[in-house]
Amino acid sequence: MAKATSKFLSALQLEDLDGTHWKVLAPLVYRNVTDVQGKTVKTRYTVAEGFVTDLASIPSLVFWRSKSGNYNEAAVLHDACYSGTVAITPAPDAPLTRGEADGLFKDAMAVLGVGWWTRRVLHRAVRLGGWRSWKKYRSTEQ
Repeated sequence: MAKATSKFLSALQLEDLDGTHWKVLAPLVYRNVTDVQGKTVKTRYTVAEGFVTDLASIPSLVFWRSKSGNYNEAAVLHDACYSGTVAITPAPDAPLTRGEADGLFKDAMAVLGVGWWTRRVLHRAVRLGGWRSWKKYRSTEQ
C-alpha cells in the first residue's frame, strides 16, 4: 500500500476582484499528513468558495517577487487559517495557533514544489510580520 502524502486535493480557482484581492471560486482542499507518535494522522483543510484573499501579502522590502506565484495555494490556505475560516476535519481540540498556521504554510509550499530559499524567506516573513494580521482577525472576534 502506498504511503499517504500531503497534497492539495483540488485546484485553486480565483477571480481577480481589484488587482489586490481575489475570490475563491471553488473550495480549495488540502490534506496534511503527519506522523504523531508513530501513527499517521491525516487532516483536511478546506477553504470555502467565496473566501477573499490578498494572496502573499509580504512587504516588498522583505520579498522582491510578485505577491503571486507557485505558492498561491499555500498563501490562500494561510490566509484562511489566519482568518479562522478554514474548515478542519477532523476538528481539532483547540483553534489553530499562529505558529501552526505558519508551519502549515511552509509545509504546503514544500508540497507545491516551492524552492527552499523562497519557502524560508516567505515563512520567516510571516513569522516576523504576520502578528499584525493575526491580531487584526482576533480583534474582530470579540
